Amino acid sequence: MFLSVLSLMAADVAAAVPTKSVICAVGRVAVRDLPDIDGSISADYYYYQRGLIYACPKLRKALPAGYSEATSDAQARASIHGPVRGYTPRSAYIYAISAPTFSADLKFATVHFDYQCTWLCGGAYEARYVLTRDGWQREGGVRWLYVS
Repeated sequence: MFLSVLSLMAADVAAAVPTKSVICAVGRVAVRDLPDIDGSISADYYYYQRGLIYACPKLRKALPAGYSEATSDAQARASIHGPVRGYTPRSAYIYAISAPTFSADLKFATVHFDYQCTWLCGGAYEARYVLTRDGWQREGGVRWLYVS
């Protein structure tokens, strides 16, 4: 009897693993929660090739216009967190988007967005998505975790 219960529990756990297509479906909605690029600010916007974008590389085409893959130059500029005598770099904002985490029934997903930027700048927020009859949709607004 005990082994029967364990095998049923294991079947439930195995069934709750999201497929790549489910992960990418959430991702198609999540990338819309990246900020649009403000042309009045002198800065460059980048994304890291990890997390969601690593899992679903085709989502690069769905990113808001103007985002580029983070280069070593962008990473160096984004890691400058104070004045450097004789050097004023162009600001760089680099975003990392996590792969979604799902509820046990795969009807809810949460995606974390982290960013770092030149000077004393950075932050993180998350958004929750719900599976509806019309597909995945954000539930409520984004929730800020921290900002500096």
